[in-house]
Amino acid sequence: MPLPPLITTTPEGRRIYPLEITINSKKLSRLIIDPHFEKKHGNYVNDKLIWESVQQLNNGFFLPDPPKTLSTWQYFTIENMLHKGKYYCLVWCWKKENPNYIGIVNCY
Repeated sequence: MPLPPLITTTPEGRRIYPLEITINSKKLSRLIIDPHFEKKHGNYVNDKLIWESVQQLNNGFFLPDPPKTLSTWQYFTIENMLHKGKYYCLVWCWKKENPNYIGIVNCY
């Protein structure tokens, strides 16, 4: 699957892409990728790999990680996600109330 055109980049360096998937019965329309992964994993992880990995979540149901603090965010960790013969860990989040996008915190 080709990576769709970038919508914009935030002042913090987060990249926003269009996305049409459903996770936990919630329709999501945006993928926001935080550049955090680039510090340690940028030599083998890129936006295309992340976008393709997120496609694998479509129509899935996932339980959030246990909350560390009361927050308006829910965090999820998917370990052993297979992508082109290699396993990755995908850490993502969304707002608890009315999520319309998935935010990628890390991928390695």
